Amino acid sequence: CHLLFLPPYSPDLNPIEYAFAAIKRRLKRTGASTEWDAISACYESVTSDHAAAYFQACGYARTRG
Repeated sequence: CHLLFLPPYSPDLNPIEYAFAAIKRRLKRTGASTEWDAISACYESVTSDHAAAYFQACGYARTRG
């Protein structure tokens, strides 16, 4: 295990920030009738390939397991 210390707040190194940004963009474009419908549509739009890209954008290596 290799411990890596990061600055206190570094959104460019945090994959969830990329996911939240994508979800927010989708929420702005959705024409859902209720909040829950909009959230559900956005949640379902994030695929495992998107998640892998967010980690790669942060500099994390993709491993096969």
